[in-house]
Amino acid sequence: MKQINAYRLTKGLKAFKHRSSLKAKTVVRSKELWTKLSHVRPNGQSYNASGSGYAECMAVLPTYFTPYGITTYNSGQGAILVYNSNGYVSYKKTAQTASHELLTCDAEHRDTELNNWATYSEVAFSFHADGSAKMAQLFELAGAKE
Repeated sequence: MKQINAYRLTKGLKAFKHRSSLKAKTVVRSKELWTKLSHVRPNGQSYNASGSGYAECMAVLPTYFTPYGITTYNSGQGAILVYNSNGYVSYKKTAQTASHELLTCDAEHRDTELNNWATYSEVAFSFHADGSAKMAQLFELAGAKE
């Protein structure tokens, strides 16, 4: 969120605020993506549904965006898992690659990150031992029902 909020400030937008109840939902959502990689949740509902009070962005790591679409080979862009010197995932650097992906891969994701309709946003990652991950970011409108 630090990278996203820093970018939002350069565009004259307010930083997203933290909300612990939204964080808990985002952690659940990041794990759901292993079951069904879709904006439609395994229970058939969607955070992006009209009138839900929420919206979401998702990222799959490793993912690379090219002019021809999404691929999983190294094109030098996109979200990747970054490891530190002791072989563990560097969460900060991995999060930087995901935020870079969301801000640069296409206008729809960038516009969602730069929205002026949400007050709260949270991000969560879910990792697998094979070096892959899913990231969910939820946005909550001011006044959304808990």
